[in-house]
Amino acid sequence: MDNPKLELKMYFSTIKECKLAITNYSVRQGRPCKFVKQDLVRLRAKCRNKGCNWQIYAKKLSGEGSVQIRTFEDIHNCGFTYENPLVNSGWVGRKYCEEFRSNPKVDMEHFRKTVMKENKCSFSKKQTYRARKKALDIIHGSESDQYSKLGAYMHEIQKSNPGSSIILKTVDGTPKGQQRFQRLYMCFHGVKQGFLGGCRPLIGVDGTFLKGTVGGILLIAVGLDANNSIFPVAYAAVEGENKESWTWFFNLLKEDLKIERDYEWTIMSDKQKGLIQACSNVFPNAAHRFCVKHLHNNFSTSGFKGEALRRALWAAAKATTPAEFGRKMEDMAAIDLDAAKWFDDKPPCQWSRAYFSTHSKCDVLLNNICECFNSKILDAREKPIIEMLEILRLYMMQRMQQNRDIVRQKWKESLYFPRIIEIVQKRMDKATQCFPFKSNDDLYEVSNSYGDHYAVNIKEHTCSCRRWELTGIPCPHAIAALWLAKKDPMLYLSNWYTVETYLKCYEGAICPMNGEGNWEKTDVDGPKPPLYGKTAGRPKKQRRRTADEDQQEKEKKAKKMSRVGQVIRCKYCLQKGHNVRSCKLKKAENNASGSGIQSNEAANNARSDEVDSGDCNEANCTEVLVTCTPQIFDKNPNNKSAKRTKRPHAKSRIQDGSMHDATEFANSTGTNHLEDVPITSSVPASPNLYEVFGLKRSQVKYSQPLHSRKEQEKVQMPVKAKSVHMEVAAAATAATKRVAGSSRMKGKNKLL
Repeated sequence: MDNPKLELKMYFSTIKECKLAITNYSVRQGRPCKFVKQDLVRLRAKCRNKGCNWQIYAKKLSGEGSVQIRTFEDIHNCGFTYENPLVNSGWVGRKYCEEFRSNPKVDMEHFRKTVMKENKCSFSKKQTYRARKKALDIIHGSESDQYSKLGAYMHEIQKSNPGSSIILKTVDGTPKGQQRFQRLYMCFHGVKQGFLGGCRPLIGVDGTFLKGTVGGILLIAVGLDANNSIFPVAYAAVEGENKESWTWFFNLLKEDLKIERDYEWTIMSDKQKGLIQACSNVFPNAAHRFCVKHLHNNFSTSGFKGEALRRALWAAAKATTPAEFGRKMEDMAAIDLDAAKWFDDKPPCQWSRAYFSTHSKCDVLLNNICECFNSKILDAREKPIIEMLEILRLYMMQRMQQNRDIVRQKWKESLYFPRIIEIVQKRMDKATQCFPFKSNDDLYEVSNSYGDHYAVNIKEHTCSCRRWELTGIPCPHAIAALWLAKKDPMLYLSNWYTVETYLKCYEGAICPMNGEGNWEKTDVDGPKPPLYGKTAGRPKKQRRRTADEDQQEKEKKAKKMSRVGQVIRCKYCLQKGHNVRSCKLKKAENNASGSGIQSNEAANNARSDEVDSGDCNEANCTEVLVTCTPQIFDKNPNNKSAKRTKRPHAKSRIQDGSMHDATEFANSTGTNHLEDVPITSSVPASPNLYEVFGLKRSQVKYSQPLHSRKEQEKVQMPVKAKSVHMEVAAAATAATKRVAGSSRMKGKNKLL
């Protein structure tokens, strides 16, 4: 019915189908119609433009139930229009429903242009977003429909996976006494069996926000399998991260995992809101670790930034003995004493390996197991409640089966996994630098290249560095002792890392279940959608990044290294906080020197006018000292050739005779005008005349700028000859011409 061809006596199944066909036909023609009559048996439509004769009439036939077109005048007296009210968000959502099913994240601007191009009509941006929402409601159902089906969905889970835990908590939310959704917890029976059979007593917990229209938080619990890979255990959709929601989640998790001796368990978290109090209440004796990455973010936010402090923090976190931890904290205090005091209220057993419990056989410092699981469910967090739960179930079901297949195909004959063997190999490389000394069959003393000594007990699987007890993998000192005892270090790994233990993790399975069409109807009605307090604006799609993450992202994109944190110093005034280009002192001095240069230029221009007019002579002319500054020299058109000419070497000038000719010209005048010029202090900003005109340094005397003469302007200067600068320039020019003429004559003689 997307592109129908209407004809007289054409049949349709229902009135609704006939109306849709007429609407699509009008859109294709570019002439909108309106339905003037519609009921259970009749349907009449006319063109919206007045004076147009186009109309259609359909009627339901008696006895058959089908609908037939009885009247159809397919002649329009009106023209084509792009403003078609029939092309609304509902019509577009129904027509392009399959496109959103295959690609829910289609670009809205591209989709809007596609609608306008295919239907030859205008379509606004707001209509585009409303069309997408209606299309997704058709695909997944509305939020109310999703929550109303939770009762049937929970019944199907219990039917297909007996022994699974799916707990729903509701609250009174309507005046009629209807229940409203608050929390939902889920843990499959096959997952519980696998975790209890082959995973270490360590749980990483985290909370991530849901991106749907309702909002909320998804709480997750993840473990570690025998290959140091993630093992999702349970998850729950709650109203937010607070003490009540975390306590409710921990109580259900404790019951499913049958945790009785909680002192053997370790909880890894990012220190979320309310989590610490809830963990202390439910697991009072369990070890609680904090992610060092988030600890460093808080450390930087408190004002302790810089690479040196970051390395000092990680060195203290990686220390495995209390003595080493104390030394690392002293190193941090040497850098910044306040930074070391910042950790006074933070117990080291929560963030340093030196005080970690050895029951979990894991020394992780980061909560990456939860972050890894969150990255796998990004698309699920945007879906409605049932759609999200189904994506999570399918992901866990497929992952467990894939891991079983991989073990049976690749590592069935192996004792340990390649990832674990790689860790042992790295420790063996370090063990070559250790020197063991035997005490008896079980006790050894091992020294390393740094002069440190450690005690190793092969029978008890212990070492004074604590690395063997923390991970269950022999440390370099233990490997050196085992080599001396003629024993294989691979036989002393903990049973938590064997392939047999890995198979126990994934021995259970999540059983498949029927689709929505085959769910059994139950007497339990689903709850109403939750009211979590929807905020204004669009739902958030990305989490809030920390300052360190933003800086790292900028450094990746930048082509140069960042100078953030570096203290710059000006080379001109030697002050901190700015460079030469932004130095205020240099700018002030440049402005002051610029005003003096302008006054000098005016004086020199006046003097040059007097010389050109010929009014100045030796009898009535008073001497004015003319300065030669870079600005004046550059503006003089006669000096362009001299400016472009490089200064020749002194030896070459003597050989070509230019210097001799200039000196001879000065002596021929009878009076040495160069000696009559008063000697004044030199100006660094003025160019050297001997470089410009090829004279000796002793023949040129710098003149003092007018703006720096202060009181000397009032003093009458002695009467002297005309300015020497013009004579020197003329002498240099004449000498150059004579040299050039002689060289040309020599060339002609050679040709003759």
